[in-house]
Amino acid sequence: MPLVTGNGLNNIITPSSASAGVTGWYFGLWGDDTIYGYNGNDSINGGDGNDKLFGGTGDDFIDGGFGFDTIDGGLGNDTTSYAFYWGPINANLATGVVSFPGNSVFTDRLISIENLIGTAGNDTIIGNTANNSLFGEAGNDTINGGDGNDKLFGGTGDDFIDGGFGFDTIDGGLGNDTTSYAFYWGPINANLSTGVVSFPGDSVFTDTLVSIENLIGTAGNDTIIGNTANNSLNGGAGNDSINGGDGNDKLFGGTGDDFIDGGFGFDTIDGGLGNDTTSYAFYRGPINANLATGVVSFPGNSVFTDRLISIENLIGTAGNDTIIGNTADNSLFGEAGNDTINGGDGNDKLFGGAGNDWIDGGFGFDTIDGGLGNDTTSYAFYWGPINANLSTGVVSFPGNSVFTDTLVSIENLIGTAGNDTITGNTADNSLFGEAGNDTINGGLGLDTLTGGAGNDFFRLDNVANRDLITDFSVPADTIILANSLDSTLTGAINPGIKGLLFNSGNVDGSVLDAAQFFQGAGLTGGALGDSSGIYVNTSNGDIWYNDSDVVDSYLIANVGAVAAAGMTNADFVYGV
Repeated sequence: MPLVTGNGLNNIITPSSASAGVTGWYFGLWGDDTIYGYNGNDSINGGDGNDKLFGGTGDDFIDGGFGFDTIDGGLGNDTTSYAFYWGPINANLATGVVSFPGNSVFTDRLISIENLIGTAGNDTIIGNTANNSLFGEAGNDTINGGDGNDKLFGGTGDDFIDGGFGFDTIDGGLGNDTTSYAFYWGPINANLSTGVVSFPGDSVFTDTLVSIENLIGTAGNDTIIGNTANNSLNGGAGNDSINGGDGNDKLFGGTGDDFIDGGFGFDTIDGGLGNDTTSYAFYRGPINANLATGVVSFPGNSVFTDRLISIENLIGTAGNDTIIGNTADNSLFGEAGNDTINGGDGNDKLFGGAGNDWIDGGFGFDTIDGGLGNDTTSYAFYWGPINANLSTGVVSFPGNSVFTDTLVSIENLIGTAGNDTITGNTADNSLFGEAGNDTINGGLGLDTLTGGAGNDFFRLDNVANRDLITDFSVPADTIILANSLDSTLTGAINPGIKGLLFNSGNVDGSVLDAAQFFQGAGLTGGALGDSSGIYVNTSNGDIWYNDSDVVDSYLIANVGAVAAAGMTNADFVYGV
């Protein structure tokens, strides 16, 4: 391979000087040289001076050296290098201009150059429509491949690489490197772990990513998956699905309704605009997640937390999670485990999932679905009153004829400090009236009824099951014997007992006749023959109803021995 060297003057070196038609090495030294390659794969170095370098045909390597040079690669796949320069440079193969920041006058001129090697500085390199190979080398470089199937190499440093249109190989090299698809109309499926970016609707072509830590998506509905590095992933516009994988990631949904899974690690998750969801279903649990404060902590780990920003919805773990919403209209999912969920303000959708969950809807008109298990909802936060019916699944708010809460698969309910009306369903309910003069009906099932403070009414309308009244107080509380139980009961109408709910309408109730009230230690229904009436066992607090029409006895309630001993016929009302 012939070597042709200039003499330090302004030389003109032609192919004849290097045996025409043979690949040559050409060195211009320090003059303003004009060097012509030929039809081989030539290596040309202009040296110092303002040189004009022509590669000719072949795949040439041209180094302009110091000076303001014109470099024409000619035919073939040609490369120019600025590795000699301390940098940085701004090189644009599309316009053919290489400028030197800090020097506003001088530029290099590039013609028919397909590939470029940058400097050790923070270069900006832009390709053209050819299949470029662009090398950032050291420094925090910005590289844009333009059109074409490009090979882009960031080198060392924290590089920003945009492949442009085409099916590219993007290698970030050492450092914390970012690639962007913001230019693309989308969507994309990008996986930093496998290094593959595919384009839905195009089953053939893909981009290949190597050593990329961060990615910016498109305006479409992207799927973006991170790797084990500390990734920064940005979905951009669109309804994106983002999974950070392992590592302490920063995940940005952008605009749109995004689904973000931080994966393992201590992550910052920013949903951006839209109705965004984050999921911890992958985690063995439990978690304590608060959308209002934006903090997700991991019990047993007092140091690390996730940070949530602009997240409206959250999916919990299989553990016993605590999940708190914010002022948005949240959708919160407890999944498996005995979860505690509080919707906060907003019209929320709260799902307990499997397990015995405790759900507080907070202010707003909420849908509360306990899922599988023995689930409780609470209205203790509300000033009251409420009308809650677990059988119909409706909670209404007297004075507000429009809005309601919807309950699904709820077994237990805690009322307010107001005068609540609470009705159970066919499950074994636990119903709590709290403060106020409450009316509580367990419905079917073996129910546990607690009135709380106030003069409470406990309605019994089913002979098939016994309800436990935990805090019956004499003479403050009253037992209502529903129409379904009172076919043989007699007594005096009491006009003062009106408007008792449970579909009774505004009717007068009757106080049980003293002749039909029986009380004694060990007393059971039918103990006194077939006499109709209420039998109170002061030994254990059982209350029996005896119906002479069918000559049968039913254990309908238990109030405890203390309350039973103080009861009189005046504690029972029927006919409503």
